Amino acid sequence: MGPPSVDKATARRSMTWRLTLYGLRRAEVCGLRWSDVDLAAGTITITQTRPVVEGKVIVKAPKSQRGIRTLPMDAELVAALEALHDRQVTEAMEAGEAYEPSGYVVTDELGAPVHPDWYSDEFHRLRERVGIERITLRNSRATANTLMADAGVPDHIRAAWCGHTVAVNVASYTAVRPESLSAALGALTAVHNPV
Repeated sequence: MGPPSVDKATARRSMTWRLTLYGLRRAEVCGLRWSDVDLAAGTITITQTRPVVEGKVIVKAPKSQRGIRTLPMDAELVAALEALHDRQVTEAMEAGEAYEPSGYVVTDELGAPVHPDWYSDEFHRLRERVGIERITLRNSRATANTLMADAGVPDHIRAAWCGHTVAVNVASYTAVRPESLSAALGALTAVHNPV
């Protein structure tokens, strides 16, 4: 028996959760517009965010100049976004005048941008349905950073990817996984017990 079936609305948003797993902030994903996505070049540019402030969604520039950045996408993310774009075009044709051409990537079926809290809640509903252990959207950002660190991506590049300083990146967004400690032990053992 396969995994539980996922409704069309959840499937369309799961395409955008890839952006979260790339290490983007929730407000960056929810603020991403199609004008920020270059499918031909395979890039996304973070130019605005949609955070929740005192219970209300606001649109604003990233926290700092470092937050404005252009990131490459892999072929799977490009394909997911192409499929989402095609689905939104179909939904717009089906909805007619009821469709709101907001220009956002993460929308409901009528084109309106989703509330960032709903985005998090829907992520957890889907995660529970497929049986994945709990991880917050914020923790997925740290996980992406840690995976890049373990792969040898230098601090300054990871900081640029995440849109902040090296000091903040290393202190707040890079965790140590047990496998990494085992690798460190292997390095020490090799030094202390040369062949």
